[in-house]
Amino acid sequence: MSQIPLGLEPLPKKTRKEVFLEEMNQVVPWAALVALIQPYARGAHQALGGRPPFGIETMLRIHCLQLWWNLSDPAVEEELHERPLYRRFAGLEGAARMPDETTILRFRHLLERHALASQVLATINAHLAEHGLMLRTGKGSQGVQIEGVRILRLGQKRGLTKTLKAMIKRRSVIEPAIGHMKVDGRLAPNPLKGALGDALHAVSCGAGHHLRLILAASRRYCARIGLSVQAVVVALIAPALNNRAARG
Repeated sequence: MSQIPLGLEPLPKKTRKEVFLEEMNQVVPWAALVALIQPYARGAHQALGGRPPFGIETMLRIHCLQLWWNLSDPAVEEELHERPLYRRFAGLEGAARMPDETTILRFRHLLERHALASQVLATINAHLAEHGLMLRTGKGSQGVQIEGVRILRLGQKRGLTKTLKAMIKRRSVIEPAIGHMKVDGRLAPNPLKGALGDALHAVSCGAGHHLRLILAASRRYCARIGLSVQAVVVALIAPALNNRAARG
């Protein structure tokens, strides 16, 4: 009996984007770029007490996807979830979790803070020039332009008041909590009620995050109480056990 095809088999013809990424896999000196970034990225997650980080090469490949297709941090996060081709290129095929936009933002800030972005670009261009290609940076990886909204860039100094500096510093403090809410609390745009749905969902995720913190603190508190009660019980029973052992 012949089987009816389901139409899930891969197409024999590769798309231009797939061909391009296969060429980048071969042309870009990934090992050299990882060695360039490694001294600046080592051990940051242990100091912050966070989850194990994604590999430097994985984050660098995501950064290149942003540059090649002019994607913002939120846009490339969505693309990673939607496009198996991008996940395969970044080495995330079959991964249990994906980098969120905050993780992608931090990696980009790391490159900019240590003046590595220009070095990465120059190294890639030196190899791409042999193939008649050139990589340029765009504004898309720095956020989306919104009419009537002022967007501040990393390293921007002109026009910053003390209030703005304090707000930027406050934002950098809460970014880890936002990352946990996105991963653990599923913080994401809500398509049901527009802006109101987004606001309600954000408040709910924030409340859930605080409840998780309260439950974690309660578990630690109960554990300490249990250890204290155990110590008291042992102190009360120990003399009786010693007397029984001496009589025996």
